Amino acid sequence: MKWDVVDARYDRKIDVYSFGIILWEVMETRTPWSELHMPSDVFEAVAQAKRPRITPTKASGAPKGYLDLMRVCWAQDAHERPDFDDVLTVLESMRNEERNSGSNRRNATVTMVTKNPCEIELTSLVASHEAGTDTKPRLSL
Repeated sequence: MKWDVVDARYDRKIDVYSFGIILWEVMETRTPWSELHMPSDVFEAVAQAKRPRITPTKASGAPKGYLDLMRVCWAQDAHERPDFDDVLTVLESMRNEERNSGSNRRNATVTMVTKNPCEIELTSLVASHEAGTDTKPRLSL
């Protein structure tokens, strides 16, 4: 279920909002609104322009521009949210800045195992590019 679909017509800006929530989940490594027990409570929180709490220690480790991107993606007014082309441009800029800064935070592979027997493997574009393989990220279930 999309978080901000409450008596609204669907458009791609709803997916941008969801992507902003995913950015929060990646940074915080937890489920948004886990303290709310009823879906109606989540809908009410979203309708009141509430957003998941950002932990200062997690935020301090985020790449430059990450928090701004997250916040603009989950803007209350859908017209203020960027298009995915703009999101991609920002992400590419962030990647290039990390690459040019010589950051050692890049990982070649991230593996996540969920409660069900699915494994998601993401291969870093940066690592594959530097290795000369240019392997695309892959999703295996």
